[in-house]
Amino acid sequence: MRKVVCSFKSEAILFSLIIIGFIFTAGPALGVDMSTSNKAPEGYVGKPAGGIGGSSITPPPGYILENEPICEDGWIDIWNGGCNSDPYVFEAINCRDVILGTSGTYNFSTHSFRDTDWFEIDILHQSDIRMEGMADFDVQFLIIDGQQGCTSPSIISWGLANAGEMLTIRATEVPPGKYWLWVGPQSFVGVDCGSQYWFRSYCQAITVPTLSEWGMILLSLLMAATGFTFMWRRQKTA
Repeated sequence: MRKVVCSFKSEAILFSLIIIGFIFTAGPALGVDMSTSNKAPEGYVGKPAGGIGGSSITPPPGYILENEPICEDGWIDIWNGGCNSDPYVFEAINCRDVILGTSGTYNFSTHSFRDTDWFEIDILHQSDIRMEGMADFDVQFLIIDGQQGCTSPSIISWGLANAGEMLTIRATEVPPGKYWLWVGPQSFVGVDCGSQYWFRSYCQAITVPTLSEWGMILLSLLMAATGFTFMWRRQKTA
């Protein structure tokens, strides 16, 4: 499967909507669920996610271990299950943190589930958010706008990658506020609990010129225009 990455950008909204529409339509048939849910839909028949074996990836130095034990059948996520937990629970991290975590799929009663991990970051200024990493299973990354809470979470960027492949997703020019970085298997079956992933988040503040800076910019443009006009008139009269 080829790595798929999509993010909403002002210059590519139409293309993004077409791709997202295809994924949401074809996703169940492909065994991929682009929602944030940890529970397989009724009647779900998906292919097992690919994998390359546990503990086979190496995170960058200085990583932080995820605050969650390894999943198992009958498991209830009370650590960082986000909007899938009751009560809702998120793991707070900082931009540029490197997280090493585990995930997997498991059974609860008669249903298939996947371990979905939700990490919360707070953005203080308008910023570009980037999330990059990899897993030893077929992984899915999401960047979710958490301004409306779990009543109306909005996926603003997502991506898929095969086991062992690097994945990078971006959300551009997001306003200040709360955002969730989501990691989980693409499928609800076939991923051993304890399978590893790592990711790093970047938050690049977008600097807007101050009034004085705009003044300097306009002055520079005016001086350049004046100089050009002077040279043009001088050449014309020569």
